[in-house]
Amino acid sequence: MFARMKTAKTAAKQRSDVGLFLSVYRRPKLPVRVTVTRYAARSLDSHDNLTMSAKHIVDAIAQWLGIDDADKRVEWKFQELPGRFAVGILVEQKLTTMPELEQCKLRLVNAIKAARYWRSRAKGMR
Repeated sequence: MFARMKTAKTAAKQRSDVGLFLSVYRRPKLPVRVTVTRYAARSLDSHDNLTMSAKHIVDAIAQWLGIDDADKRVEWKFQELPGRFAVGILVEQKLTTMPELEQCKLRLVNAIKAARYWRSRAKGMR
């Protein structure tokens, strides 16, 4: 009985801490990629235990995003690194549709063309 109470308290504290940490940041537009990094002295089994160790952190991040943690617009990644016990959270906005990617590619191509144009003009003025 006491183990369950301790687990519940730990879960509530993790959710509260992560929620407080994220509350100062603006929510990104979905879709996003979230990487949760566990820092600890010893490693966990990567296909079960690592994911489950971050369950309450994932719940807090999903609550901050205003979604369910099973929402398909969020890609969850988990990793662990050696070190003192801590958790790292990285939230990256994803470009998903081809028009968005093509628009970014077009901007990049135009920027390169403009740079070449101005570079050639600068050489001609010397």
